[in-house]
Amino acid sequence: MGSEGMQVVFFRGAGRIQPVQRFLEELEPAERRAATDNQVDRLSALSTDDPPLPAPWDEQVEVELRALRIRVGRDVFRVIYRRSGTLFILLHAFGERFPVIPEDEVRIARRNNARSKVVRRSAASGLDTPIGLSLEAHIAAAELDHEYRGARARLDPFEQVARLLIRHRMDHGLSQTQLAERTGISHSVVSRIETGQHRTNLETLGKMALALGRRLIISFEPQP
Repeated sequence: MGSEGMQVVFFRGAGRIQPVQRFLEELEPAERRAATDNQVDRLSALSTDDPPLPAPWDEQVEVELRALRIRVGRDVFRVIYRRSGTLFILLHAFGERFPVIPEDEVRIARRNNARSKVVRRSAASGLDTPIGLSLEAHIAAAELDHEYRGARARLDPFEQVARLLIRHRMDHGLSQTQLAERTGISHSVVSRIETGQHRTNLETLGKMALALGRRLIISFEPQP
């Protein structure tokens, strides 16, 4: 059987509140929110056969729990999630204060993880599943706002390059430092590019392509 695509969904708790979606929706301005959504959406690009995203963007927290590390400007966010079959379930999100995830944040994630496995029965609506909205639907709704939609469009070419580098590192088991050494580009530049928020000049892209045994292709394509 071949690999399948993964879907990213929000945990839905008591009162039908989706804590990670609420966290994402409250980020301002629109560019900051779009950049964060882009980095969470990298999970959607994975298949069932893929390993987790490479460091420093993902780390194991506990047996069932992993954490995305999201950089937006000077801010760093964490999103703790678990995998269930073809689903990545987003359980808890918070701003990073320390390099090590605080125990109180892990406790919240553990609690939400336990609740994500229980189907509740409501007198009003019958069965109430703990699986909420998909990330795809969340982004589609956010794009109804023209500022957010414009921010996503501006960031799209940067995010595409970021995902190419991250995918190459995943496929070849490389750290950011090793990729920097192979391409002759500083670690800090590789790290900035992988945030999906920074313009990369053609010279840097050309050096990367050559070092990775790839061709750099530039074209004009019709807009969707």
